[in-house]
Amino acid sequence: LIKICISTEPEKLMTTFNPNGKKLVSLCLTGLFLFCIATGVFFISGCGDSKKKELNLGYKILIPNLNEATITVIPAEESDEPYLIDLDYNPLFIQRLPDSKKIYVLQESTNEIAIIDKDTDTIIDTFRFEVGSSSDQTNFRLKFLPDGSKGFITTSYYASGIACLDPSDNSFIEGINVNSTTIDNMFFNSTGNRLYAMDSSSQKIHSVNTGTMELVEDILVPEQFSVTLYNADKSIFYMAESGDNAAVKIYNLANDEFTDRIDDVADNIVKFMLSEDGKLLYVVGSDQIVTINTSDFTIEDTIDLDYREPSDFRFLSDSNYFIAPSKASSMLMILDSDLSTDETIAIGSNPGEVVVTK
Repeated sequence: LIKICISTEPEKLMTTFNPNGKKLVSLCLTGLFLFCIATGVFFISGCGDSKKKELNLGYKILIPNLNEATITVIPAEESDEPYLIDLDYNPLFIQRLPDSKKIYVLQESTNEIAIIDKDTDTIIDTFRFEVGSSSDQTNFRLKFLPDGSKGFITTSYYASGIACLDPSDNSFIEGINVNSTTIDNMFFNSTGNRLYAMDSSSQKIHSVNTGTMELVEDILVPEQFSVTLYNADKSIFYMAESGDNAAVKIYNLANDEFTDRIDDVADNIVKFMLSEDGKLLYVVGSDQIVTINTSDFTIEDTIDLDYREPSDFRFLSDSNYFIAPSKASSMLMILDSDLSTDETIAIGSNPGEVVVTK
């Protein structure tokens, strides 16, 4: 690597790391060019007093730091510095109540839920969400109905693997016994009257009536799956298999069959996302993003990520950026429309799934 820097700061020695983790040592001299030698790629950058380019993301981003009992807040305008919200416990999952200023924070090893005001970034309430008994259970995930009238929480209380929350007063409505505490994700159908709780460990989809809050049926999926995404418009699931060179496939719920698949898509897939027009499926692996054309279900492109182990992937439509937090590097990647890294922002340890808000 040859790195050319310009600095007007006093002479100093810096040690940094490139994205591949290889050490490079830079000696900065006042007003002079600096040449640094290491292995890697060639690039030119300012150092010392260089000014970071400001990105106006157009959205505020909240990132739970799963190992630090904090939430990192990235302001909508990058001229404002990121800051932390302190919690009593490590966060597990955060979710915004639709058409509301409230962001709910599920926390590790407790049934205490915190509520953050999205405008002030302050905790405005905490409450205990007790399911079945007053002893602590862990609440893992939360999914609100689109109208915000109910929230469905996956819990560690076996007799009620899913519990229903009334957001108007944060009270417990009813528990739903799905005979499982290992639900990975939840989706609603197009009308919102059915909740699909995905349980990859038992290879089942638990179908719940959101009105009566009763388990309607357990659907045994005929093939193994891990990460899922439901396309309510087409009533199909995109499903990934686990491990290296994982396959991606389409499961038709009505016919109880897989209708298409692509082998060897990516390693350790963690996330799916559909483009706003539904024409592209983004498949996020441990070190790549693969785009699939949904019309003929073929791979369009494969992009290598600069930072490994993304925990989430979102599109910011106002600014045309994508974002992806990296667990391996504790960085938020800001990606251009071609999915190349435009900039990174330091965040906390072990970032989880984010909330994006105005």
